[in-house]
Amino acid sequence: MASFFKQKRSGGNSLAAAMIWSASFFALFGLFGLMEGMASENPGGIPAQESLVQEGLGFYREGKMEEAEAAFAEARDAYPENPVAPNYLGRIYLSKGRREEAISEWQAYLRLAPEDEDASRIRKYLTLLIREEAIAYAGKALAEEASLPGVSTDERTVAVTDFITMGNEQYRLLGKGISALIVHDLSKVPELQVVERIRIQSLLEEMALGASQLMNQTTAPRVGKLLKARHVAAGSIGTDGAMMQIASALMETIGKSTIKTQEAEGAFDTFYTLEKIIVRRIIEDLGIGDEFPPLLLEEIPTRNLAAFLSFSEGVDYADREQYDKARASLEQAIIADTEFDPAREFQAETPLSGMLGMTAAQMLATLSGEGDAGDDGWLSLFREMLGWGGPSDAALKRAVSLSLMDGNSARACDCLQAAMATGYDPYAVVKTLLEEGGNNLTIEDICACATGAGVMKAVIAKAVTDAATPFDEPMFSMDEIAQCQCLRGTDGLPYTEADALKKIKIDDTETKDYSSIIIP
Repeated sequence: MASFFKQKRSGGNSLAAAMIWSASFFALFGLFGLMEGMASENPGGIPAQESLVQEGLGFYREGKMEEAEAAFAEARDAYPENPVAPNYLGRIYLSKGRREEAISEWQAYLRLAPEDEDASRIRKYLTLLIREEAIAYAGKALAEEASLPGVSTDERTVAVTDFITMGNEQYRLLGKGISALIVHDLSKVPELQVVERIRIQSLLEEMALGASQLMNQTTAPRVGKLLKARHVAAGSIGTDGAMMQIASALMETIGKSTIKTQEAEGAFDTFYTLEKIIVRRIIEDLGIGDEFPPLLLEEIPTRNLAAFLSFSEGVDYADREQYDKARASLEQAIIADTEFDPAREFQAETPLSGMLGMTAAQMLATLSGEGDAGDDGWLSLFREMLGWGGPSDAALKRAVSLSLMDGNSARACDCLQAAMATGYDPYAVVKTLLEEGGNNLTIEDICACATGAGVMKAVIAKAVTDAATPFDEPMFSMDEIAQCQCLRGTDGLPYTEADALKKIKIDDTETKDYSSIIIP
């Protein structure tokens, strides 16, 4: 194309020749595209793209990882729109301990196929892998700080720390939510590179620094160097009755470490507008205000204060790796405002607590194409997961949560029977199914499964009564339990037979007296 523009400037005859050459080139290119399309429709022909991917899959299934890596890398470079290559490259790199490369490939996979079969699990695994990588990097960076290269010369790399909330203790987590939304908005700017929150948090924890200590001439440049960020943003939120003020500071981390400030003030219930004002001013102070599409800043994620407070709480729980509570808080935010997309996205990225401590091999075993194929392949994996690390409450919780995630509640009965056949106590299995199944499982569903598997109704009743939310609150009210027809006797009366309720064996060493349990 460079030669074409040179010819265009040299004169009319050259221009005409170039135009003819260009038209011929594109016609030929179109013909090749058509031929490839025909090959894909022709049962006897296999397009090059599919051939490369199939070659990589063949090597992968045979355990020939070097050959598979080469084939998938070639497919990725030749056909960057194909999601299979980065999916499997991520798997290969993870199996080899090349965590950073695995993260990069899986992030590319999610951009290409956000709704793919493996996307939900990989999205959650990425959160865990990024945290592990961030912690490892933070420790290494501090140990080798003196020899680290200077801050990235890219002027548009920015790290946003959590904002501090001052004033009413009720709103102490607002800063978490505001900074998370700022990162969400800044990440929409193609010209910006925004450092992930997990990386910032891990570094600050390793340095034993709080956000309030960042904005000085010594600390900010050091943090910027360690994060490879040209700019660091920190701020505070002040609340006074019905009013809110957000103040942020954007510090350049090299040279004279100049500081630019941004402020927004208004009614408390206009928090969503104030956040947008801060984002707009940060963008302007980064020198790209004219390049940013204003419509993106006009997208209000939520006007619902209750939803936003639950979101902020969820972000805080996730930062502390209390993932069950994080997911529950984010679910509350989504229930309060079903259009709250950042809450939905954050929840999708939040791991199940059962995923904590999983090895790379265990993560890979749960993805499609691994292990047994067919509709029952998941059940073989479920049985395998029950023994990971030895039979335990943690193994049961992991196996159940991973099997029922994404609304697969139809698997509950098979899970119950398989776990009991493996030797797990019926009470623990029923309770775990209820707690991990979420809103997709009812008492009636579980009771029907359990009674069909021979579990006493008194055991089921005790498990239902004890089932708790991540906040240690009962999952079901006594009224809800009373309405369960399955827990009633054949005469339609509440199931309260004393001989069945008196002694329920919990495990080989413990027997409890539950004779006081009465189903209302």
